[in-house]
Amino acid sequence: MVARFEQSPYRGGGVRIDLLPLYLYEGEHVYLHSNRAGLKLDFGSDKRVAAFLSHRFESFPVDRVPVSLAGMSGRAPETDSGLSYEQRFGWGSVFGEFLRDVSGHSGGTEWRLGAGTERRRGRLKLAPYLMLAARNAGLNDYYYGVSPSEATADRPAYQPGGGVNGTLGLNARYDLTDRWHFLAGVSATLWSGGVRRSPIVEDRVQLAAFGGLAYEFTPTPVKDARDRVPLTFKVLHGRSSPCNLLPIMELRCRSINTEDRTSVDSFEVGRPFIESPHGWPVMIAWYAGLLRHEERGLQPEHVLARPPPDSSYALSRCFFHHGPSTPRGARIPA
Repeated sequence: MVARFEQSPYRGGGVRIDLLPLYLYEGEHVYLHSNRAGLKLDFGSDKRVAAFLSHRFESFPVDRVPVSLAGMSGRAPETDSGLSYEQRFGWGSVFGEFLRDVSGHSGGTEWRLGAGTERRRGRLKLAPYLMLAARNAGLNDYYYGVSPSEATADRPAYQPGGGVNGTLGLNARYDLTDRWHFLAGVSATLWSGGVRRSPIVEDRVQLAAFGGLAYEFTPTPVKDARDRVPLTFKVLHGRSSPCNLLPIMELRCRSINTEDRTSVDSFEVGRPFIESPHGWPVMIAWYAGLLRHEERGLQPEHVLARPPPDSSYALSRCFFHHGPSTPRGARIPA
């Protein structure tokens, strides 16, 4: 688990805090991270090409809307598809990425170019990095622009247009044992001038940090076809609820009576890739499937084709989502 802290770029937005599940899997051709799932192809030991789906964390605050955003339509997180290339050298690596919104929110694109290195001192590994991100007008206007219908006397209509951001960061890992690791990181982002001049944006360097714990599993190899586990099928259904998360988990609240009565349905197929590590009664599996969110007229219906383990994160976003289709304070229990 990782706790993520980030200064909101919006005026009066304060600090955003996210508690995220952390899972990292690196297979021969598949990699799965907390906010990204992709296919990769190595050319020797120093070149890698990958295609991926990635979650973009940018959005308007939902728990406490600042005065600067009052009356504006919400800006939601996006899902990006992308391509990346990495070239490794003796001193570190250089990477490039292209991302495009496929969730239909901004339709924006972003090009990233970065470099990083790793240095180890005993149990501590440090990984500084530098990244430049060129964002087009569609992406910046969606998150940091003000449309004419949203303009007020104190908030004129504004379009920031495209621009280049710069990010400098440092990630660290400390090995508590050979399997338990403490992870942490800090970063500073300087937004493009067009974004910083927006009437809803704080003109400053945006700071962010994270910290958490991770346990490293050793996969159990499959010896022959007789050891293979059959495919697993899951059917899931959820309904919106006015209850908060903790009462639902404690089974003190079972109400599903809300005004919108939105729901989710999902069908998934999967196969384990780590079974009984160290003899524990634990199994970790990947799943792929389809998820349908019934919006009840609040916004267009949509169906998600979900990548493997990122599906668990997609479900967590749906089950505990504060969005335009679920009133504030409502959850969708599994």
